[in-house]
Amino acid sequence: MTRLVTGSLLVLTTSSAVAQLSRDSVYRRLRDFPSRVKGGSIEAHWMADGRSFWYRDGAPAQTTFNRVDPATGAAAPLFDTGRVRSGLAKILGHEPPYQGLPFDTFDFVDGEKAIRFSLEGQAFRLELADYRISRDGTPVAKPPAAPPALGGPQELPAPRGSWTALLQGSDLALRSADDGRTVPLTSDGVERFPWILTGAAWSPGGDHLLALKEDRRQIHFIPVVHWLKSNHEEITYSPYAATGEAVERAELFVIDVRSGRRVAIEVGDDAEQSIRPLGWRAGGTEVLFLRADRLFKQVDLMAASAATGKSRVILAERQPTFVEGLAFSPATLYYPIADGSRFIWRSERDGWSHLYLYDGNGTLVRRLTTGEAPVEAVAAIDEKGGWVYYIAHGDRDRPYDEAVYRVDLEGKRAGKLTDGTGVHAPAFSPDKSVFLDTHSSVDRPPEVVLRRSDGTLVRSLAKADISELEAVHWRAPEEFRVKAADGTTDLYGVLYKPFDFDASKSYPVVDLQYMGNFTHSAPHRFAGTWLGDDAQSLTQLGFVVYIVDARGTTGRGKAFQDFTVGNVGKIEVPDHVATLRQLAKTRPFMDTTRVGITGYSWGGYFTLRAMLTAPEVFSVGVSGAPVVDFMAATSPIEPYMGLPQANPGDYDQGSNLPLAGRLEGKLLMTIGTSDVNVTFNHTMRMVNAFIKAGKFFDLIVLPEETHGLTPAALAYYNEARNRYLVEHLITHPLRGRAGGAGLSP
Repeated sequence: MTRLVTGSLLVLTTSSAVAQLSRDSVYRRLRDFPSRVKGGSIEAHWMADGRSFWYRDGAPAQTTFNRVDPATGAAAPLFDTGRVRSGLAKILGHEPPYQGLPFDTFDFVDGEKAIRFSLEGQAFRLELADYRISRDGTPVAKPPAAPPALGGPQELPAPRGSWTALLQGSDLALRSADDGRTVPLTSDGVERFPWILTGAAWSPGGDHLLALKEDRRQIHFIPVVHWLKSNHEEITYSPYAATGEAVERAELFVIDVRSGRRVAIEVGDDAEQSIRPLGWRAGGTEVLFLRADRLFKQVDLMAASAATGKSRVILAERQPTFVEGLAFSPATLYYPIADGSRFIWRSERDGWSHLYLYDGNGTLVRRLTTGEAPVEAVAAIDEKGGWVYYIAHGDRDRPYDEAVYRVDLEGKRAGKLTDGTGVHAPAFSPDKSVFLDTHSSVDRPPEVVLRRSDGTLVRSLAKADISELEAVHWRAPEEFRVKAADGTTDLYGVLYKPFDFDASKSYPVVDLQYMGNFTHSAPHRFAGTWLGDDAQSLTQLGFVVYIVDARGTTGRGKAFQDFTVGNVGKIEVPDHVATLRQLAKTRPFMDTTRVGITGYSWGGYFTLRAMLTAPEVFSVGVSGAPVVDFMAATSPIEPYMGLPQANPGDYDQGSNLPLAGRLEGKLLMTIGTSDVNVTFNHTMRMVNAFIKAGKFFDLIVLPEETHGLTPAALAYYNEARNRYLVEHLITHPLRGRAGGAGLSP
């Protein structure tokens, strides 16, 4: 075997069956792991009959649009490609690009007798009866504007009528679809007290808007220095409601778009509450919104008169710790039934996330789901058929798997509709007669099947092609179950090995993690997960990589997530160390004297935490945009740790700053100068603590980068991280502090 250190990353060649491949080349091929998985997905566009659909295939060079018969699952081309291309060549005066249809999407018009599409900046109409193509004078629609940094859409067309609501600076305006003119709707918005357009803004008749005005005048604003603008730095400011400090205060209004008259909605007197608009009831006489206290222990479903603003509590949800934590969202708690007379509410009131049916006034009709199978979300409601379709974690041996279930509105008939491990993602037809089931697991590539609403399989429509993975001798990851540091609680994770894995050899280990307790991070589907995709390439450099969810994640019931109440920063690293110890006990190829850890954001916090609280285990760390302590944004920490004024001891123990003197290994930190999520301040305080402690570290500053890195910066971050791990765990290995002994079994 020959080992070469190149100018890029480590290259290792072998004399085995994979001798023509190097670790560096396989790593680079798998850096964008999902792109190596071809097919296995369908974006359904439902047709007027409510159950047939079309989807695009063969893009971009051989684009076709296939229509699927829901009864049989048979697919056939929706258009005659040759006739379309011939007609376009005549009207364009040249041959259209590609070999298939030269447009990505289209709209049916005139009751599906014709379609409208755009090509080369022009709009065209195709008559399906005779394939006549003509230019359409209607302007080509512009792509939707990107949402603003602080949430909510920037533009929202009315459901009926000719107006589009939009944001202009800190105010609301209306744009006419007839002549394009824009007229102001408000004029009192200012930078720190702006209007916000919500996704549920328009009334059913399109004549009123439900809009927020958010008072940010009392909260802290972060200065963001723009270093690259010119020779003179520019400074902008971004709102940042910090832990224990003042928060935004929302005002809610109904605005008559014809007269501009406003009705203030009663939201309550709590200056620290959160408000989430839900939208309008049928008929447009009432608006609905959610109201939560600062610590998310109380969530109220509210209704208010659109004419007077007077509000009332429909449903009050209470928990001794928190209600749903960061999952506080209209899309995850409240599900209206079409006529507005009833709704479904998701609650953890008995310790497990379940569905409850209420009438429109908030009277409980009945409970719909039961058992230790937490409901993740409602997928569809078939009011006519009397069914609710939902996604749940129903396998207690595989608690993070997601399957599709249904229950009738009487709460009597219930059943599982999908089979197979991993994650199932359903897409229901408008008439709820069929659904597409896209499913996969970490070792089973994606497949799309068509099922009837009772779960009966119609046929498979698309299977992923992983020949590009097989060409580089890719190894499927291994799922595992271990015990937490308490010796009792089951934890679940995934282990990754390089393509040239040899069990007789020894491999350094990387703990790839994001330990934020308001989610779960270990992958349970084949591709498309942040950490899972990352691990697929990282392991090819010669590492064994593991991802595990410690105690306190979502998806396993209220008691399980409550492990972290008052304990954030205490139990997660011990759980990861316990995982490593158990994995290595039966896998001698894992070299526990060479262990690295890496993560981004909260993963950055726990990278620091691991390096500083378990330096005898973790000798190398790469911490991206790290949270340093709990004096950060309010929502990720306060529901779990309370306010710092009330729990100063818990906040003190969670800070990494006093632990700076414990650093023993090699540490790289990265931060973007324009990050307003985990601010530059966090990293600078950690830097200062290390300097005062006389500890040396490495730092990469990414100019003008926010928390969500641009593609170029993300590629740079990943490459820098991987180089660092290779350098200090493989090329010049830095071993565990305890005499190189690492972990004992």
